[in-house]
Amino acid sequence: MKKVEVNGKSARKFEGGYPLISKDDLVNASDFNDGEWISLINHDHFVAKGYFAEAGKGSGWILTIRENEDIDQKFFAKLFRTALLRRQAVVNDDEITSYRFFNGIGDGLGGLTIDKFDDCYVFEYENEAIYYQNKLIMAAFNEVISKAKTIIVRKRGTKKRPETSQLVVGDSKNVPTTITEYGIQYPVDLIATPMIAPALEYRQIRQIVRNDSNKTTFLNLFAAQNGLTIASAVGGALKTVTVDDSKRTVGEVENQLELNQTLSEGHETRAMDVFGYLDYAIKHELQFDTVSVNPPAFLRGKKRTFNIQKDLQDLLLQAATVTKKGGNLLVLVRDSNITEKKMNEVISSLVSSTNGEFSVKERLESQLDFTISSEYRHADQLKSYILIRH
Repeated sequence: MKKVEVNGKSARKFEGGYPLISKDDLVNASDFNDGEWISLINHDHFVAKGYFAEAGKGSGWILTIRENEDIDQKFFAKLFRTALLRRQAVVNDDEITSYRFFNGIGDGLGGLTIDKFDDCYVFEYENEAIYYQNKLIMAAFNEVISKAKTIIVRKRGTKKRPETSQLVVGDSKNVPTTITEYGIQYPVDLIATPMIAPALEYRQIRQIVRNDSNKTTFLNLFAAQNGLTIASAVGGALKTVTVDDSKRTVGEVENQLELNQTLSEGHETRAMDVFGYLDYAIKHELQFDTVSVNPPAFLRGKKRTFNIQKDLQDLLLQAATVTKKGGNLLVLVRDSNITEKKMNEVISSLVSSTNGEFSVKERLESQLDFTISSEYRHADQLKSYILIRH
């Protein structure tokens, strides 16, 4: 491994467990070489082993702070065994067939996630550097999981290359096209689609919505990947309305309703501008027992542009208006660039702007299978709040 000098402050940070490398950590920024596996030092003293890669907010990941620990098959197998032990409660839950087996830096290896769908495992490599170790990683995985019928490898796209997806183990006829979660069936496309729906990290909120939906009305704003409409319908909702700018997302919701034989007049889907629908709902004094808001980071619509950093507060105020008294407002933000501090500020501002008419009922913690590094909570992408209107 190439030795790269980091400054003293960064050395202490890494030794304390912080996993993300930044170019600012390097004494010489020119030492950065995308895709290179490195040993970090400070004044000839070992600090950590890791790799360089453009990684969202950073430029690489720390793998170990143990000088004598080799990054080999044994290293990866140890991570997978630990990940499996952490998830025993999920593994042994007979009512679900899909979960996250390995959650990137939360399980000690930034740049790789592995999702299980029935007996199919989907590996997603976020950068070329970690993909270079694919053979070692696969060998280690097979040490721990020996009964995978099918394995799919996905490589995240960049500006220079598109995302790729390939079946590397098993036969395509064994790749599941539906999964079951607490009695609800969801159609899935594990190879062709760039974003697999439903996203597994919404499982907990789907259960909450289902349990609270009997004889209620439900509004799902920005429904991409969350699977909440069908959860509410199966839970006994009298009426659901799904609004999303994307025809594909609306089509996914309709497929979920149809698969579970709940496609009826009581479940309305609209492929249209969400803000346009909110204007309409407010004008006609429409209100719902539960309103879910699950906005994208950025959206350029026909009439307006939405930027979550600037426009989230206004969106939530409109959504609050169409929430019935005694009802719930679900705020689901799946953007790692929105920090916990930022979310708390937005929620506090909403409570203040409504003169205390809303309060936080619950802040949902990450699911057991979506482990989070205590030193890097930015990896907690889905932030979920349930607010109640008094």
